[in-house]
Amino acid sequence: MRVPRAISRIWRVRVAALGLSALVLAVGTQACDAGAKTTRSAATSAAAKLSCGQLDPTLAQDPSGILKTLPAAAQAAYTYDPYPVTGTPWSTFKGKKPPYKLAYVGEPYYGSAGWVSHVATEFKTLAAQYKKEGLVKSFQEFTPPDPATATPAQQIAAFQQMVREGVQGVFLLPLSAEAMNAEVDAAGKAGIPVIGVDAIFPGSKYALSVWGNNQEPTYPATLKLIHGSGNVLIVRGIPGGVDEQLWYNEAMAAVKACPHVKVAGTVYSQWDDATAKSNILSWVAAHPGVKISAVLQMGGVTQGIMSAFQQLGGKMPAVNAAPCSVGQLSYELAHESSGYNMVSTCFSGYQTAWSSWGLMMRVLGGKEPKTSYIPVSFKDKLITNANLKSIATANKPLNDSDEPAGSLSGWASDSYMNMWFKKPGTPGR
Repeated sequence: MRVPRAISRIWRVRVAALGLSALVLAVGTQACDAGAKTTRSAATSAAAKLSCGQLDPTLAQDPSGILKTLPAAAQAAYTYDPYPVTGTPWSTFKGKKPPYKLAYVGEPYYGSAGWVSHVATEFKTLAAQYKKEGLVKSFQEFTPPDPATATPAQQIAAFQQMVREGVQGVFLLPLSAEAMNAEVDAAGKAGIPVIGVDAIFPGSKYALSVWGNNQEPTYPATLKLIHGSGNVLIVRGIPGGVDEQLWYNEAMAAVKACPHVKVAGTVYSQWDDATAKSNILSWVAAHPGVKISAVLQMGGVTQGIMSAFQQLGGKMPAVNAAPCSVGQLSYELAHESSGYNMVSTCFSGYQTAWSSWGLMMRVLGGKEPKTSYIPVSFKDKLITNANLKSIATANKPLNDSDEPAGSLSGWASDSYMNMWFKKPGTPGR
């Protein structure tokens, strides 16, 4: 049963350590930026050559020349990806005989629904299905019980226990990818594949994943909606949160390409809707008369942003929503006729789990992946007024933070993933 979250927290954002949420509550600061490391600079050299509203067409770095071994459609999926294309030791793995003992180490449930809990729900559904087919023997899950006290150490302890109990594959949604690298590689050396659930492990040799950078395409597209002119408010997440600095860099590159766009201010959301709303209201009160044309966020607090401006009255600014929500899409649908528009990317926890499961079955089935991660590009999957009616539901409240489920194969279908394997097909499907 899919119900709205009781606590709006995060959907797709990854937190390096939840304790970081106490570090920054100040409005208008950009603390800790220098400490975060990403594979792109704050303003890429390509950004200077981009026209306003244009998505960076650069392909991911390819130090080993792997891209040219992939089909053209697969190569194109690496457009604007910040992580290098790398090979994987699993490319020669011949698989294991089923049934398999599988496990999932997840993030805590931030409320009663949303992306995180939908991932777990779909994993359990698939485990039951594959048990009936004789392909899975057992499936266990560890989720930190308390979001306020969850730590990477808890995940590491659970992961190590699962390995001792003889699991043959682990799905992992990390609180800190860096903290898990050593465990992932130790498992890999022992022949246990670890699938990052929409998570990249840049320091790992053995990690695998299906991953999509759903944030970057929304930044230039949102600035295009305001015709490349006006004041922009930046809403950041948690300093040090996984991918947060990357998304900020991407947003700044999009802004740099628009000479008539000005960053009017920056606030931190702590990846919490209530905090985002409060800090935006405080910022607006401290800057009377400053008109905001667009808001660029570093993920996950669309309800808080839009609720703040709804309370303020006047025209709602364009907001990039990545990921999307039922309430936000319904608001856009209701105001479409008056000219309001925004840019969203939508994919559900169900879809993510389904594709991650498929990747695991392929690896254990000896299908031999060619790369360490399969990218899902969102450059042609943006939701705007042009295609809004295909996904939006009317008459939902703005604070309905549930997500549209979508077709299970709508994120990374089996035919799509075939391009990254020496042998096609997903066992059990």
